[in-house]
Amino acid sequence: MQSIASKITIEFAKRGSVNIKIMSYNIHHAEGVDGVLDLKRIAKTIEDEGADVIGLQEVDNHWSERSDFQDQAKWLAERMGMFYVYAANLDKAPLNEGESRRQYGTAILSKYPILHSENHSLTKIGKTEQRGLLEATINVKGNQLHFFNTHLALTTAERHIQTQEIIDIAGQSEGPKVIMGDFNADQ
Repeated sequence: MQSIASKITIEFAKRGSVNIKIMSYNIHHAEGVDGVLDLKRIAKTIEDEGADVIGLQEVDNHWSERSDFQDQAKWLAERMGMFYVYAANLDKAPLNEGESRRQYGTAILSKYPILHSENHSLTKIGKTEQRGLLEATINVKGNQLHFFNTHLALTTAERHIQTQEIIDIAGQSEGPKVIMGDFNADQ
């Protein structure tokens, strides 16, 4: 699991510049390199960074025993007092009737209100894992920030197609944008 945090200044047309700290974090369904499932440790890492908006990848939502069937994005948001949106890129029926659907995907946590969100499915080649681009419009001190979070494919050919799709989707939004995620690329 690796997290990357950066402080950026965003120029808004109406209200000048705003400094925010953003973070991308592949939480690997909250399992550390030690093999221990620990959402509290994930929350502590985020809190220690002091990030305002966080893009999370590999987030389980009632997925399986590996994550105790937890709704991880909701748990983290409640623990840290943040707004959140979740996007399922894999969506399976519950194991038992009446239980929640089993989902795996990405999430965005924000200290600022999230006004709108949408998950865009990205192209896949063959029987590879479905990937997506989670888009959220966030109200940052009266300004709208378009925030995009993704977890790209493992193959170079798919990443190339998905990257172009992300550029096209993000290009449809006017105003400041942030694109982040786990790009699965060495370079």
